[in-house]
Amino acid sequence: MRTHTRKYGYARVSSKDQNEDRQLTVLREQGIPEEYIFVDKISGKNFDRPEYQLLKRVLREGDTVFVKSINRFGRNKREISKQWQWLIDQRWQNNELSAVEFMKKLGLKKNTFYKIMKEYEQVAAATNS
Repeated sequence: MRTHTRKYGYARVSSKDQNEDRQLTVLREQGIPEEYIFVDKISGKNFDRPEYQLLKRVLREGDTVFVKSINRFGRNKREISKQWQWLIDQRWQNNELSAVEFMKKLGLKKNTFYKIMKEYEQVAAATNS
């Protein structure tokens, strides 16, 4: 069993002829080792992606996942929200991660963070109704 946390990176491009170098550069600048960077060259229409699914299987409590931008995570806001919730739910519910820490980890400005959270809450409310 692992006793320390890890930083992982996730990059996605929509097709095999697109270049993921800019995303990889940002992930490397975050100090993420190559073996902890997962790359899919597949559409963002859903999350049935081999590397993303592998990433989910290796994540442990306390690990951090970096994605260059939310649109690289996926195209569908509802699906992004579901995956986002899956990734943060336990730490957030257990008060292990505050909103301020979350903003810092993602490098977000306060207004951007609140805009994303508002969209997330709207999707969650629409899903639950």
